[in-house]
Amino acid sequence: PARRASLPRAKEDARVPRQEHRTRIDPTAAMAGPAVRYTLRRFPAAQVAILELCNPPVNALSKEIREALLQGVQRADADPDVRGVIVKGAGAGFSGGADISEFASGRALEAPVLPDVCDALEDCSKPVVAAIHGNAMGGGLEVAMGCHARVAAEGATLSLPEVKLGILPGAGGTQRLPRLVGVKHAISVMTSGRPLGPAEAHDMGLVDEVVPAGGELEERLLEAAASRIEGALDGSLALRRSSELTCPESENTVTNTVAEAKRILNPTGNMGGKESALAICDAVAAAATQPYAEGLRVEQRLIRELAVSPTSLALRHLFFAE
Repeated sequence: PARRASLPRAKEDARVPRQEHRTRIDPTAAMAGPAVRYTLRRFPAAQVAILELCNPPVNALSKEIREALLQGVQRADADPDVRGVIVKGAGAGFSGGADISEFASGRALEAPVLPDVCDALEDCSKPVVAAIHGNAMGGGLEVAMGCHARVAAEGATLSLPEVKLGILPGAGGTQRLPRLVGVKHAISVMTSGRPLGPAEAHDMGLVDEVVPAGGELEERLLEAAASRIEGALDGSLALRRSSELTCPESENTVTNTVAEAKRILNPTGNMGGKESALAICDAVAAAATQPYAEGLRVEQRLIRELAVSPTSLALRHLFFAE
């Protein structure tokens, strides 16, 4: 798909929804709840809405958080005085990801589901920047990838560890990450579940700017995010809608990279508990060869299959037992 050069995008250029089930809330009535603190702040060149995830201790993306974040971004998009949006986490980190307890209760599948929230952030007509400190894990990193840019504080960690629960990133992560960092890096990050530091994430292309450690770090992180918004507004910076990017590798390179990764991950060919890692390879291949909407359907099919697999059920049982 063609890339847009910059943001913000004109209102009349609003995209057709990718998914029929996407949640729609009347933005004139939308109010972020206590799970997401909504504040307005004027920076030198723009008034910005700050959406702060507030669900201690790790800002897990519960149904209440998802609802409030969706409402918050739609409220900001509808406010003519707001020029951009910053998403951040309260307390010690950005977000530890999905609320795993909702898997058993079924609340993880109640609207708005996390893919819809990530799409709403990306679809916002105003620049949206994630300001990351502490951990951005799993669904938390997927939220950040739904934003148009990411700034990260030195000392932050970014990871997609779903493979350790026998599943894969299921909120567009398998589709957005390869578009941002390429197929080889995406497979490595997701099949290992290893954490990335900001410098490595920046070198890959996942993070746009690293804010050095030091005094008033939170303030400097917000200022860096606001600077990205201001740059988008004056045309000096182009922000990316990751779902509209194309993977940098050729189709032949993608085929060879995926095949080699599968060979290394599963040398005996008997699966052996590697179902989720192999499924990640298939999802990344879809990201590299199909439009975002088609690739997302592949991701959703794969995560549904993995979620009921004996391997995933056993790994999640161990997780809760600990």
